[in-house]
Amino acid sequence: MVTLSRKFSITAIPNSSKLLQRYPQSTTTTHIFIPFSQLQQRKLFESHLISVLHGCTHLTQIKQVHAHILRKGLDQCCYVLTKLIRMLTKIDVPVHSYPRLVFHQVKYPNPFLWTALIRGYATQGPFSESVVLYNRMRSEGTGPVSFTFSALFKACVAVLDVGLGRQVHAQTILIGYAQNGRPREALDCFWRMQDSGVKTDEVTIVGVISACALLGVAKYANWVHDVAERYGFGPTENVVVGSALIDMYSKCGSVEEAYNIFEGMKERNVFSYSSMIVGFAMHGRVHEAMQLFHEMLKTEIRPNKVTFIGVLTACSHAGLVDQGRQLFATMDKCFGVAPSADHYACMVDLLGDMNHPQSSEIKRALADLLDKLKAKGYQPNLGSVTYDLSDDEKKRILMNHSEKLALAYGLLSSDAGCTIKIMKNLRICEDCHAFMCSASQVMGREIVVRDNMRFHHFSDGACSCGNFW
Repeated sequence: MVTLSRKFSITAIPNSSKLLQRYPQSTTTTHIFIPFSQLQQRKLFESHLISVLHGCTHLTQIKQVHAHILRKGLDQCCYVLTKLIRMLTKIDVPVHSYPRLVFHQVKYPNPFLWTALIRGYATQGPFSESVVLYNRMRSEGTGPVSFTFSALFKACVAVLDVGLGRQVHAQTILIGYAQNGRPREALDCFWRMQDSGVKTDEVTIVGVISACALLGVAKYANWVHDVAERYGFGPTENVVVGSALIDMYSKCGSVEEAYNIFEGMKERNVFSYSSMIVGFAMHGRVHEAMQLFHEMLKTEIRPNKVTFIGVLTACSHAGLVDQGRQLFATMDKCFGVAPSADHYACMVDLLGDMNHPQSSEIKRALADLLDKLKAKGYQPNLGSVTYDLSDDEKKRILMNHSEKLALAYGLLSSDAGCTIKIMKNLRICEDCHAFMCSASQVMGREIVVRDNMRFHHFSDGACSCGNFW
């Protein structure tokens, strides 16, 4: 094991300002803490553009909306551009022309944007290009979503590749289990794949690693590491697997082993850096997290949403209020990373540590709401925290989930009866889902939560998804 403190903690935490000067910044004066309402307004505008695109039936109409997207500075908005590509392919615009050009303009495409292009080739052909794009997506460290696999199935049917179809089908089930908090079922699926002779590739290995991360048990971490090496996907050569192993070892309590993986990787990308920074932050290794972040800024790798969650968490743990505020302000201005509910939750924690009035008010409002919900029968679902922790610690973690903090903020900052809308880039957990259902009834509010899969409309104690998501 590497003694991390020998490398990192002998120096003071570096100041961000000098390194950030090398990135372009706006000349206009902006407030350090951007109001959450601005984020909501932007998301509502994006949703409006989606609705307009959905109504387009001709290429000219789509081009007009695209021009509006560019004028409004949303040329990197994967959410809107995914719909743009879907509509282009729907009216049979050749994928290799306009849609592919739109895709290549985006510096950091997300899984949904990749999937839109993959789906286009699966529909129009050449079908093999769907698989080529999928492999490229994985090699760049972007994970698939359920829609990715449905698109690939179409391509498999078109080329009559039964072997590939079986592999994609098994991966869909395995990753579905892992993404929905059912790690043991994911591992069972993997063992059945082995028994059935289904090919094991990088995607399968990463899915199994994700399942082991959810279990948070060291013996599974070591086992899947050996499996990856045995199938030729060791972290030294494979940046995707290496990044996943860093995340897993950190969540299993072995931050030293995570750092060993990071140090041994021949290639590193934003996912490997971000996983290591988050790992340091969650273990309270603030000096290491901040120094690694500043080392990353010296490379050509630019931080993403996860990176900033890591450094803001580290700032919160160390009470680095000024640095945290500065980093938050530079997210969008310098790096084009729009703050999400998770980043605002980090700022609530950071400002709460200095007794910031608004932060304290948010936490007090959440505590009051929790008391009201418990009086109506709500109890925290401790199963939503998969780590081996005490019940009190699990309750604390659940109450700090970003959507709960965002709800408390919304209750404070909006008029009675107004709908509260929350955007989240991860799947909502079962506890938060139950919390929102109960809150919608107790507070008499409609609450809309968009997670990475769908919109959840909570009203009068029920959700539009029927508790199936």
